[in-house]
Amino acid sequence: MVVNLIDKNYVEITGPKEVTGIKRRKVNIEHLVPLEKAIKIRKGATDKMVVTALRRSKLIEFMGGKDVGGSEEIPEDEEADSS
Repeated sequence: MVVNLIDKNYVEITGPKEVTGIKRRKVNIEHLVPLEKAIKIRKGATDKMVVTALRRSKLIEFMGGKDVGGSEEIPEDEEADSS
């Protein structure tokens, strides 16, 4: 999941690690493969917020991960598309 645009070449991504094993890190956009699925999260969303959005969208299994405990409320007015 892309959680933040750093500049024209880099973004910050997360799996989140607890779900997919992919830790939060900076990556070059040339290394990303776009998927046809998307979730709504706000810029800079925490891993807990991403897990909650994945659960809400029923995409935990699609991401190849496992559901983990805990969730963080995502105020609807703070949600934004993540690509």
